[in-house]
Amino acid sequence: MRVCRKGGFTMLEVLVVAVIIVVLLLILYLTYRGVATGVQKGTELLATLQEESIFLAYLKHDLRTLIMGSDPGIPVPVVENDIVGTRRLTFYKVSNVDSTGRPLSVKVEYLRMESGKTETLADGRQVPLYSITRQVGLDNSHPFMNQIVASFAIEFLDKADQLLGSADFLRASKTRLTLRTSGAELLNVIASIYSPYLANTIASTPEDCWLPNYKIREFIPGVTRIITYQGIEIEPSKIEIIPGATGVVLKYNSP
Repeated sequence: MRVCRKGGFTMLEVLVVAVIIVVLLLILYLTYRGVATGVQKGTELLATLQEESIFLAYLKHDLRTLIMGSDPGIPVPVVENDIVGTRRLTFYKVSNVDSTGRPLSVKVEYLRMESGKTETLADGRQVPLYSITRQVGLDNSHPFMNQIVASFAIEFLDKADQLLGSADFLRASKTRLTLRTSGAELLNVIASIYSPYLANTIASTPEDCWLPNYKIREFIPGVTRIITYQGIEIEPSKIEIIPGATGVVLKYNSP
């Protein structure tokens, strides 16, 4: 006698298959969520790095036409710091020239703008996040790195990378920029100041150094010495004024 089994599945078999399907779906979901989270974090990090890059490009570009101490009203840079870092950076840069070729300066300020947001560090400490605003003149204002800056500091250095106090900013040759944004590593950059409006030599008195388009002083034929940007001293005996020239033209008889 042969027993035939009717088609179909028992309840236990259905439950086992359902559990297997649920486990597979859960694995797929967790894998997808991990990939999506990684992509999102990568996108956010890339956006943050782009914001940092744009901000630093603007700041370094401004410093490349830095001018200070040439005339009354053009003081040396002012850096205001607190326990967080640099709160305000103020300096003057050359924006244009007048009809005589003299530089026209404009005031530039980088200001910390508090946001009220905070970030929790690995050690449990909470640090405030803020933005940095660039103000040029009276009207041109632009925010950078909106509510993602955790720390920012700027320092002025001499040619030997030695830190300068505000009284010595006239000898500035480089800047050290320290920046950390939310979720990003600390960035430390040293940038040279290439401004042609800063003296490369230290003269005993301001009158000892003549800088094109920077300082105007009386020229007395046969008496006035000229020191170029490269530190080359031109003796008065090697300078003559060319008759009939429009403006002032100096002819240097090199050795």
